[in-house]
Amino acid sequence: MKQQKKKVCFVSGEFFPDVGGLSKAATKISKMLLDSGFEIYVITPLASTVTKSTIIPQEMDGLLIYRVPVGKKLRNPSGNPLEKLNGITQLVKLIRKLDKQLNFDLFHGFYIPMAYACCLGMNKPHRPLVTSIRGSDAKQWSDPSMKNLLRLVLNKTSCLTTVNKMLLSNIMNAGGVNVNSMFIKNSIRLKTDISWNIETSTSGKIGTLGQFQKCKEIDVLLESYSKITTDMRNNLILIGNFPNESLELNYKNKVDLLKLQKEVTLTGLLNEIGVVQNLRDLNVFVSTSSSEGFPNALLEAAYLGVPIVVSNFPGIEDYCENDKNALIVPVGDIKATADAISSILSNKKLAMRLSKGAIKLAKTLTPENEKKQWVKLYTDLIEK
Repeated sequence: MKQQKKKVCFVSGEFFPDVGGLSKAATKISKMLLDSGFEIYVITPLASTVTKSTIIPQEMDGLLIYRVPVGKKLRNPSGNPLEKLNGITQLVKLIRKLDKQLNFDLFHGFYIPMAYACCLGMNKPHRPLVTSIRGSDAKQWSDPSMKNLLRLVLNKTSCLTTVNKMLLSNIMNAGGVNVNSMFIKNSIRLKTDISWNIETSTSGKIGTLGQFQKCKEIDVLLESYSKITTDMRNNLILIGNFPNESLELNYKNKVDLLKLQKEVTLTGLLNEIGVVQNLRDLNVFVSTSSSEGFPNALLEAAYLGVPIVVSNFPGIEDYCENDKNALIVPVGDIKATADAISSILSNKKLAMRLSKGAIKLAKTLTPENEKKQWVKLYTDLIEK
């Protein structure tokens, strides 16, 4: 007799074609689980006017994706977390409706507000809930004003997953609740066989990649670049975009203030081919973030072997080791960041050592290893 597939309600704050680390990770993980025999129903908020019309799921590679109009506040990465939760009602209604029809075997909130929606949307208790924290949600929900709601989520959580052990500790301390947890490292694989080559990279070209939210500290990167001597630097390229006009305006003002208009390039959104082409052209990849889960962008640079400079945001030690696969500098330290970049630009042996170390790191972070952990977690929770 054919075994019935287990039904999973996978609720994510972002999903393809959204850009950013949360979307990439959620899309990747849900596909892994689908390929492993689970029946995955994805629910994700859509930043548009709330409507009462029936939500028709989209099919993507076997996944059923429900995009729920919730307005803009819930999708805003910054702002008051309590205000953002005002848009969660539509998500809860759909979760409840689908659960009544399908009787889900497991719920997965990919981002703490999405786990909160799962808690409210379950028609009956005593089914496993996986809560995944990624970065900005951990910071916001650690605020004392969120303690009661955080405790509610943690008390209903069967397993709390993270890509960053420090965030895990912060969340459990903030909620005053200890729950079962699992550290599952982010994985990476790009559709390319081309690696970074110091001989073909552009001399003095420095860059970063991502959706440049406030925590990415682009001001620090711009200031650091300006401190590098003009004979060593050539171009600073920001591969990505800003999530709102205010942050982009701040960036432009900073570029003007530092008189870097002719040296700094903002690419806007690029597909994977465009990202790879730009990354492999760099001499140095730089991440100046003050807070992260663990950035996909850094993994993409490591996969290609681009020498990396990264700030020591909490949890960086889970992945990077100073002077082996990256140069690690204090968060917000402009001089240290500029000095680290300059040392790579001026020292070919150092650049090559860091390149080899980055590739070695990326090879330990395979999708196969990540997939095994997710499948085991789901299976153990459902069969418990």
